[in-house]
Amino acid sequence: LKDDTKLQAAFDIMLEKSVSSVVVTDDNSKPIGILTEHDALQILTKGITKESLLRDVMSKNLYCVEDGMNIHDAYLAMEKSGFRHLVVVKDTNTYLGVVTEGDFLRHMDFEDIAKLKSIEDVMSNSLLTVEKESPLELTVSLMNNGKNDYAIILNNCVPIGIVTERDIARHFARNKQVKNITVSDIEQTPLHLVKKTTNIQTASALMKKHGIHQLVVVNNEGHLAGLITRHDILKAIHGSYFDFLLQTIESKTQN
Repeated sequence: LKDDTKLQAAFDIMLEKSVSSVVVTDDNSKPIGILTEHDALQILTKGITKESLLRDVMSKNLYCVEDGMNIHDAYLAMEKSGFRHLVVVKDTNTYLGVVTEGDFLRHMDFEDIAKLKSIEDVMSNSLLTVEKESPLELTVSLMNNGKNDYAIILNNCVPIGIVTERDIARHFARNKQVKNITVSDIEQTPLHLVKKTTNIQTASALMKKHGIHQLVVVNNEGHLAGLITRHDILKAIHGSYFDFLLQTIESKTQN
């Protein structure tokens, strides 16, 4: 997209194509900015109008990598930088595409490693939770301030729903209001529950099957125990991959 594109048009494209970002380029196809689903949280928090131009709201802080970069080096760059989208370029300037965590997960799938680790080994216990009658406006603010991709909806400690930044972006794109409604009033990502003993290979397969980025973990009583995201799985797989490489190198050295 060009930087004079309206915000509404950008989010319409993200909604239509089910993508998490759009990249803004100049007349020479050089990437100069990016707009992501996560930006919808800040946009709603600040009350920015959808008639605004991308040049006024896009992030100009891009992380660009060359198309020939090794996949493991690219992942390490993403992990170290904290970026969730790597912009792929050719010959330094020409835009080619975007790489996300989902792309890495699809191409760095070490089945033997994933079978050995359970969700309990890698899940997050630091969670953002809200009640079903929580105001959407407040929930968006909490997600934005805490840099959370989601908010888990609880009813007496039992998870009954989840609101993600993609849900917020879609709600925003469809011209629906944010004020005076609750988190239960918007269309949500389907909730998928798993037990802590599930291995991460199964968890990864569930995410791929349902096109989601996270699974809610519950205990035997059905109460919230944690959350596992594709970021958690990718980090565990990649960490184990390097452990495997080191063990292989040590073994060859000793022989």
